[in-house]
Amino acid sequence: MNVKKVGGKFRYFFEVRNRASEPFEEEIEIRLKKANGDSVWDETFRTGRSAIIHPNVGKVVYTDAYTCPASAHGESGITNFQFEVKSVGRSGKVGRGQIQQQIRN
Repeated sequence: MNVKKVGGKFRYFFEVRNRASEPFEEEIEIRLKKANGDSVWDETFRTGRSAIIHPNVGKVVYTDAYTCPASAHGESGITNFQFEVKSVGRSGKVGRGQIQQQIRN
């Protein structure tokens, strides 16, 4: 997971990988969060028929937000993310991870 400054925003990159044995045609919602758990930004990525992710294959997606990592924005900055895989309106796998605090230019 990388963070890059692009103009006045920060671009957060995520790798979405299909570890299942079937092609992946789901939605993935990613939420950027502060240390206290508050969501700062969220975006839903749709794979659909035009962007199917095949088994054992990954794809990089990104989202842009005005809020930077906590290393540069203190307690108001982003420290972690949460993702949720959604299938036809149902909740699926949920997970989380840490946001890289180094910002690339």
